[in-house]
Amino acid sequence: MMEYKYQLATPLALRVIGPWLSASENIDSKSMMVAKQLSACTLLQEDAMLQELINTLEASANRRIIVIGHDNADSDAIGAGFAVAELLGAPLAIPNKISPPAIEFAAALKKDIIFQPQLTNYDLAVIVDTASQKQLPGITLDQYVIIDHHKYNELMEGALADVHEPLDSTCQLVYRLYLTVGRPISKKVALALAGGIVGDTVGLTKASGQAILELGQILKAGGIELQTVLGVMKISRRMDKFKRLRAASHLQLYEIGDLAFCVGPIEHDYLFYTTSLFIELGADLALAYAQEDHRLCLRLAKSRNSQAHCHALAMLKKVFPATIDQNLWGDEFFAGYEGVGNIEDVLRSILQEL
Repeated sequence: MMEYKYQLATPLALRVIGPWLSASENIDSKSMMVAKQLSACTLLQEDAMLQELINTLEASANRRIIVIGHDNADSDAIGAGFAVAELLGAPLAIPNKISPPAIEFAAALKKDIIFQPQLTNYDLAVIVDTASQKQLPGITLDQYVIIDHHKYNELMEGALADVHEPLDSTCQLVYRLYLTVGRPISKKVALALAGGIVGDTVGLTKASGQAILELGQILKAGGIELQTVLGVMKISRRMDKFKRLRAASHLQLYEIGDLAFCVGPIEHDYLFYTTSLFIELGADLALAYAQEDHRLCLRLAKSRNSQAHCHALAMLKKVFPATIDQNLWGDEFFAGYEGVGNIEDVLRSILQEL
């Protein structure tokens, strides 16, 4: 797809708020009260972050802006990126590709996506759902702001402004941005935000109460049904049935006391979904991996219902003590690694740790 330029014509406050002031009665009043359901401390911090972001965008009103999601973009990156791009009237870009499970979802939103964007053509980048430079291959950041939900974010230090809170999805933060500026939520934006929440919570199986509450508000504000979202995402077929069956048929089960540890090989693009599948099957700990020669990509997940005293990221750090930080990321419940390695050595180390 050819690169193109975009320039904001008027200040954000006028572009976003002005044309819809007369339609403010259409905004779901219950949705506008979402802040009251957040803790006072979180609310104050989030209000400050959102206002700083809005001030930065307003100061860039006459500059060229682009919205970028992480590479191998999932539904949260696509949904959040789409909604922010619609809010700003800006183009949406992804470094190289969309994750196969999110391709149908992205197509349903019917928005052109720029691949391998040239940031020299833009003055400001809005980076969504991205926690490290590693997720933006081929992109050198200069002037940028961040909207992200990951627990740890390496890009915040160099950002002009950031909205960062460890929620279930980035789409929830973008939803709150819409509420803050008073922009009504269209059907397409509702579909994008809802799809991002559903995707990042694995069909709501890992969703917090807050995520479910905000999902309901988004659906009501946009006038769409949850079944519409599930139908567009084809959530029941998110992983091809043969990939599901192959993952299950190659599954190794280790019983360590009361702990069930599932391990299985899968294609790189389906690592997250395979670990989630194993957890849904009842595993306390799940490891999915793709081994190609000396290169290893893996995801390690721990069930939130498990009583096992283990920490996913800490375990991988013991396996790869000398690794570059960019190759290893995560938290107690989900961690990933991509780099040089051998699955047999990794598995042996984890089993010894358990």
